[in-house]
Amino acid sequence: MPIVINLKKGKSKDDLIGEFRRVCMEEEIKEQVEKRVAYEKPSQKRYKAKKERVKLNRKARRRAAR
Repeated sequence: MPIVINLKKGKSKDDLIGEFRRVCMEEEIKEQVEKRVAYEKPSQKRYKAKKERVKLNRKARRRAAR
């Protein structure tokens, strides 16, 4: 789906670029591109998934400890 950002009256080009970047981050476009550029071995995928789970568990434990 194409991303369309319209220049509104009173907005600068920098604001327009910032809005575009935010939309790209929300849509996770950068991650999708990086994923498709190079092949990732299944073992690397599992390793990254495990690493992410550990990170989220630590974060949850820190929040619960407060």
